[in-house]
Amino acid sequence: MDVGGRSRQDEVSLDPSKDPNRKAKSKDPGWKYEFWLDLTNKDLVQCTLCGKQMHSDIKRLKQHLAAGFGDAQKCPKTTATIMREMQDSLKKSAKTSNVYIDDEEEGKMRRLRSLKLRSHRHTNSSPNIIKGIPFNAANSWAYEIMLESIGQYGRGHKPFTYHELRVPLLEKAMEEISKLRDKLEVSWKKYGCTIMVDGWTDKRMRHLINFLINCPKGAFSWTM
Repeated sequence: MDVGGRSRQDEVSLDPSKDPNRKAKSKDPGWKYEFWLDLTNKDLVQCTLCGKQMHSDIKRLKQHLAAGFGDAQKCPKTTATIMREMQDSLKKSAKTSNVYIDDEEEGKMRRLRSLKLRSHRHTNSSPNIIKGIPFNAANSWAYEIMLESIGQYGRGHKPFTYHELRVPLLEKAMEEISKLRDKLEVSWKKYGCTIMVDGWTDKRMRHLINFLINCPKGAFSWTM
């Protein structure tokens, strides 16, 4: 059907956010404001309101629209209506069903849950300590998303192998960073940028230099 001389197909090709193939087949309200920018990389989504791209799941996007949660950046173009809609959806997802039980049974279940939780936390934290993962990794939003994704997958999830982390996944991450840098370089030429340099010597007496380039489109840093 033509609308003002432009077909629906042409409209979709010009605006990928209106392509139904770029959205999950889900009734979650968050998908009204999010789409996959690249169908070959469904870890990368874009907000239809402000255009912000992020590596995250639907929960992260809703936090972005709901005025920001934790270190989630608030969408500058969200509205009061959308904020309430996303906040209600996040609260609904967090709710758990309540079952009536007597005080004695509730006490037993509480103690059992406490024991299971301590055991579960010990099981999950021990490998981090053994393998030397920095404790501040727990403060990263990527760490939260990783654990949430594993929980959503359920039983049977197989962790990435040493080779997968070291080769294909690392290469993929480097490609995405290079694409981000290429986009920022266009902004550097158009608007200019500010360059900050910081140097130090590590424990192995190696001289390192950290470059931070800041512009209206965002910041980019690397170490040499």
